[in-house]
Formats: sequence, C-alpha cells, structure tokens
Amino acid sequence: MATVIQAQDKSGKYMKYDTKSKMKYILDYVHDPEKTRSELQGGTLLMNPENAYDEFMLTKQLWGKDQEGKRMCMHYIQSFKPGEVTPELAKQIADEFVKQKNFQGFQISYAVHTDKDHIHTHFILNTVNVEDGHKWQLADLKILRRVSDRLCKKHGLSILPEKEVAKSKSPAQRDAERNGTSWKKETQMAVDAALEVAENHTEFFWLMNKQGYQVRWKNEYKYVLFTNPDGKKMRNRIFENPGNYTKEAMRERFRENYKRHKNKEPDEKSESLNYRTETFFIVRDVANTATSKEEFIQLMEQNDYHVQWNDDHKYITFWKDGHKPVRNRSFYPKEEYTKEGLEEKFKRNEERLNRIRSGKYDAKNVVELQKLDKLFLLFSIIEGAEDNAYPHQTNLHEHSVRSIDEWKREQAKGHGMDWER
Repeated sequence: MATVIQAQDKSGKYMKYDTKSKMKYILDYVHDPEKTRSELQGGTLLMNPENAYDEFMLTKQLWGKDQEGKRMCMHYIQSFKPGEVTPELAKQIADEFVKQKNFQGFQISYAVHTDKDHIHTHFILNTVNVEDGHKWQLADLKILRRVSDRLCKKHGLSILPEKEVAKSKSPAQRDAERNGTSWKKETQMAVDAALEVAENHTEFFWLMNKQGYQVRWKNEYKYVLFTNPDGKKMRNRIFENPGNYTKEAMRERFRENYKRHKNKEPDEKSESLNYRTETFFIVRDVANTATSKEEFIQLMEQNDYHVQWNDDHKYITFWKDGHKPVRNRSFYPKEEYTKEGLEEKFKRNEERLNRIRSGKYDAKNVVELQKLDKLFLLFSIIEGAEDNAYPHQTNLHEHSVRSIDEWKREQAKGHGMDWER
C-alpha cells in the first residue's frame, strides 16, 4: 500500500541534513547506480539530477542561504506495496508528484530504487526556492500524503489508511503525539517558515493557508489563533518563546522582510539566476576538458562567452553579449574555480590526455568515464583521432563512440558542441 513519509533515523526522529557533507551523502545515495537506473531518475529545475548537489549549492549561494546549521534539504520517501507497481509506473507517479503546487520553484532530485523487495522513490528537495529565495515552508506531511494518495488512486494502486500510517510511526513519534507536543511543534514550525518571508498580513495568511493552516487575527482579540489541518487549535501565547510571536513582534518581522525584499524584482531575479546557473555549468564542463588557460578561453568563446582573465585582477569575469558579467567568486566549490584551482584542473586534464595518447588510461567508474569522454572528444578535435582509437574506448558500453558520432552530426549541421549533454 502506497504512502509518503519523511526520512527518519533509528530513534524515529526526522533526519536533519544540516551540513553540506550530509546533503551530498544523501544525494549520492539516492542516485547510487546499484540501487537505481538512469531512466528511473528525474529532477525539477535541474539541468542534470545527478549533479543536484552542485546545483543546490549554487542556488543557496546566489540567495545567500548556504550556511550550515539549518536544514539544507528535505528527504521524502514514497513507498508501494510489494508487487503492486512497476519501476516505470513508480517513476511516472513521481513525475506527477513533483509537479504539485506546493513544490513550485523548488529544486527536487529523485530516483526510484529497485534494490529491495518493495519499490520506493526517494525525493531530495532543496530548501531554498530557485525563483524567490524563500525557504521551504511545508511543515505538515499530511498535505503531501493527500497528493500521493490521489495519484495512486488515479493509477489504480492501493493506499495506506491513516490508522495504518499511525501504526507505522516510531515509538518516539507516538509518545510525542500522546503528550500533545508533535502537532503543536509542527504548528510553530509552520509559523516560523511563513514569518521568514511574509511582508504583510495578507502574505502571512496565504503562506499559512498554503501549508493547510487557518489563521484568526482580529484586533479585538489579544492572541492569534491557528487551526491545523486536523482542526486542532493553538494560540500564539503557548508557543515556545511566546515573546517572539506577539502581534507586534510578527509585524516587526513583516517590516524587516519588506525592507530586505523591496529592491528585488522577482522576474529579473529569476532571469539573472538562470543565466548565472547556465554560466556556471558551461565553465564547469569546459574546465573539466581544457588543458590550458588559452584553451579554456578559446572553448568558452566557442560557447559565446567572453572571458577576462587578467593577472592584476583577483577574479575571472565571464559574460555573454547583452548580459551582465558573472565572476568566478560566485561558483561552488569556490576553491575549485579560483585561478589556481582552474590551473590545477588544466594540469590534471593534460596528464590524463597524455595517458590516453600512450594507451595507459583506464576509467574506474561512470563519473570518470564521462570526464574521459570529453577529453577524448577534445583530443579527436585537435588531432583528428579515429573512433575507438584508444584503449579506454574498447570497453566503453558504446558511450564515447555515440558521443563522437553525435558531435560530428551536430558539427555538420553547423551547431556548436553541447557540453552539458
């Protein structure tokens, strides 16, 4: 029977991915080739789901929200009754699930795992919104379960009744709910999420309603009343640290948010973010291929980018005609895209290329193989190498040969190289 849960540790507490290393670990786990296949993976607002960590971090940096210590990603799992669903149908349901309105503007990397008896899908969500920089606000898991239930019923699958969901909870969660703390804490978390971005009462009410909560805020009443999706009511006076949730304290939060956001145009910000993201990935892929500074600049120019790399300037500047310049200081990881870091990449690329020439290079894994393909492409362009001319090509699952053939077809049409592909 299908249901959606938030990932938990052994004690029953929700997993909190509050460091970069934890976020990278879980993303690597979700896309582990021993657990899933490429056709069972997907993503929203991502150029490549398998590069989700870099894209998540780039979004966080662009909005100034890459600090550790706070939740950096959310981890949800959609599971199905053994034997009831195929991997392909689970992927189709996942594709529909991430299109729901609550996920609008959030990057999600997901994959269907088939390594266990029951097929299940992992969803990793970046907690910073690509379009406006807002943090993830949905505190009530029941909203996601309702969406999942509706999609599963649509495809003729059984769902887990709410009472069975309750039975599946850990002892720690059941104790918390018996003591009346769980739903109250979730209510306060929902309020915190809305207060982080709302600029006025209207936005605050809308954000709370989006999470499934009703708000009664009237001048004749001293306290604000919140009603959760189950109909349970709670006033702001019983929040933890209630002084931070008085009407005046919340109005002050609205004023602070307004001052912070008033100079930002959402459409311009979104367009700028997309351009800077594109620039980062062009630079990253060219840097993984070039063997010198001169070659790097030449390849960037082939991708319609100008490059200013001067010894008397600390940063490298990239720009397209009609766009604002982007500096390497905004790329992640920062140390890899400094002048020194790029020069080190070029040196490693040249060493690998020399080993390819001598027939002594052998790829150890898929990631290394993909980098090697790009080097081989470059080598074939520069020196006119024949297809399958080098030892690393002999056991390549036909990947490199197809890439070279595709590139030649594109060149014949007058197109440039598609580095991301």
